[in-house]
Amino acid sequence: MTTVQLNNAEQDNNNCGGGTCCPDEIDNTVPVPVSGCTPPTASFSSNSPGCIGETFDFTNTGTMTSVTWSWSFPSGSPSSSTSQSPTGVTWSAAGSYTVVQTVCLTAQPTCCSNFSQTIEVNAPPTLSGSGAATSCGLCNGTADLGVTGGDAPYSYNWSGGQTTQDLTALCSGSYTVTVTDNSGCVA
Repeated sequence: MTTVQLNNAEQDNNNCGGGTCCPDEIDNTVPVPVSGCTPPTASFSSNSPGCIGETFDFTNTGTMTSVTWSWSFPSGSPSSSTSQSPTGVTWSAAGSYTVVQTVCLTAQPTCCSNFSQTIEVNAPPTLSGSGAATSCGLCNGTADLGVTGGDAPYSYNWSGGQTTQDLTALCSGSYTVTVTDNSGCVA
C-alpha cells in the first residue's frame, strides 16, 4: 500500500478569503493500493507464554505459497529467521518481546505485509530451604521451603512423593523438590 496526502487547496494557497476556510478538512490520508499489488497475509501463532531457556516455536498462519518470510526476535537467539515457521527460539531474560513477521510476494518483493505479536518470557521461581534434623533416631525432622518469584500458584513434587510446600515427620535422609509455577516454569 502507499498513502496519498490530500490537503484543502484553499488553505494551501492562502485563498481563505475572509477566514472562511474549511478548517477540519486538511491532512486527510487515503490508502491507495500499489499498482498490481495484493499484499500477502502476515499472521502467526506461538507457544507463548514460556520460560527463560525454553524454546519458543512460531507457526505461520498467513499466506503459505509464493512468498518469502522474514522474522525478527528482539534479544532472542537467533535474533532473526527466514523460515516459514521458525522453531527453537530462546530468550535469556524474562520480559515482553515483540516478534515481527514480514511476508513478501516472491514475484513482487516490495509487496509485503507485517504482523507483530508480543510474547511473554517468564522467570522461574526461586527456592530457598531449611530443615530441622531428626533427633534420637525418630522421624521428626522438617523441611521448610521458601518460594518467591515466578507465577503463583505453585505445585510441589518432593522426591518422597509429597506434594506440599513444607514437610514434617521426616526420617533422616536427603530430600529434593521440584517446583512448577502457574506458567509451567520449573525450579
